[in-house]
Amino acid sequence: MVKDNSLVFLIHFNNWPLAFFMTGITVVYIFYVLLGFDPNTDTVVLHSGHALLLVSLLLGLLQNKMDLLLPKYRIWFYLLLTYVFFLTILGLINGNFSQNRYYFATDISSFAYFSGLLVAIERKNWRFVDSLLLYQFIIGTYLCIFAMLMYQVPLLYQYVIWTPLYNFWGLLYAAPYFLLTLSNRGTLIKLLIIIGVSIHFILVILALKRIFVGELFLLTVLYMYLKYRHGKYVSWRQINIFKGVLGFIGLFLLAIIVIQIGQYLSHSAEYGSGYGLSGLQHRFTRNEGLLITTSEDYRLKYEPATVLEQLSGYSVIFGEGIGAVIPVSILHSPTGSAGDLHNGLAKIFLKGGILFLILWLYIWFVFLKDCLNNRNERLIPNYIVVLVNVILMIVKTVIVSFPSFGLFMFCAGYCMSREREIEN
Repeated sequence: MVKDNSLVFLIHFNNWPLAFFMTGITVVYIFYVLLGFDPNTDTVVLHSGHALLLVSLLLGLLQNKMDLLLPKYRIWFYLLLTYVFFLTILGLINGNFSQNRYYFATDISSFAYFSGLLVAIERKNWRFVDSLLLYQFIIGTYLCIFAMLMYQVPLLYQYVIWTPLYNFWGLLYAAPYFLLTLSNRGTLIKLLIIIGVSIHFILVILALKRIFVGELFLLTVLYMYLKYRHGKYVSWRQINIFKGVLGFIGLFLLAIIVIQIGQYLSHSAEYGSGYGLSGLQHRFTRNEGLLITTSEDYRLKYEPATVLEQLSGYSVIFGEGIGAVIPVSILHSPTGSAGDLHNGLAKIFLKGGILFLILWLYIWFVFLKDCLNNRNERLIPNYIVVLVNVILMIVKTVIVSFPSFGLFMFCAGYCMSREREIEN
C-alpha cells in the first residue's frame, strides 16, 4: 500500500529515477492534452518531458538499478544500450541529424522510454506508476467524452480523425493494461475503466483501426491460454465484465446513431457508406478476403521491400543509424497520408541492421519462454501487454516517442525483475 509519506519517498535520492520518470511521463501527457485543444501546440513541452525521461534513465544507470534485473536480461539491456549509443554515433556520421533532424530527435526520444524498464524492476515503484497511469487514463476518458459531446462526432471516419477526439483517444493507450488488471480494482475504479475501455473500442470502430482489433484478439487468446496453463478458466465474473464492456459499447453506439442520424444522412452521399462495423470489415477483406488483404498490406509487402532496397554493404549488418528514415509513399497508404514506416521490424532493420534485429528479437523469445514457465498469476497482464505488442511489430511500430512505449518497457521490466516474485 502507498503510505502517507509517499512525497518523502519520491524525493529521496534513491528514488530520483522514479521521480523523473513520473514527471517526464506527466509532462508528455500534458503536451498531448494541449495538442487536443490546439494542433499548433509548441513542442518545447514535449521535448522537456523526453529530456526528463533521459535523466531518469541516466540516474537509474548511475545508481546501479540494473543489478535488480535477472542476469540474462541485464546482459541484454547493457548490450542494447551500448548498441543504441553506437547507432547514435553512426547516425551522426551518416548525416542523419542534419538531413532528418526531426526523425533523429524522435528516435532519441523513443529510447528515453527505456527508463521505464529501470523504474519497473523495483517493486516499491510499481504502485506509484500504476496509479499515475490510472489517473491519466481516467482524465483521457473524460476528455474523450467531452470531445464526443462537444463536437458531436457521427459514425464517419473522416469526422473522427479530424477532430480533437482523435488526439484525446491517444490518451487511452493503456486500455489493454487496465482491461487485464480490472479484477484487482475497486468498484468505482472498475466502472471508470470499463467506460474508458469501451470508449477506446468504440473509437476503434469509428476510426476503422484494424490494428486494435488484432490487439484485442491476441490479448483475449493469450489471456485465456495463460489462465488455462495455470489450471484456471475464465470466471463468470470476468465474463460479466466483458459483457459490461460490450453492453456499454452497444448503448453508446446506439446513442450516437440516434443523435447523429440526420448528420449521417446529409453527409453519406459525400463520404460513402464505408463506416462503422461494415467499414471496418471492408478494411479487413477488401482484396478478395482476409488472407489476401493482409498479405498485400503495404506494411507487410511494400515497407520491408523498400528497406531491403535501400540497405547495402555494411548497412545491412549495422543499419543506417539513428534518424534514418524512409517515408511511406502515399500510393501505398489506404488513407493517402502515411508518414514514417509502420512495420516495426522493418524500422529496426533500417536503423540498426541485422544485428539490432537479432538483439531485439532474441530477448523476446527468452521472454516468451519465461512467460510459458511462469507460475505467478499476478505477472500475466504484464506478460500479455509486452507479447501482444511484440507479435504486432510486423504491422505497427512499438519503439515510439509516446508513453505507450514507456508502458511496454515498464511491463517488461516488471517481469524481468529479481523482485517479481515478492508479493505486494
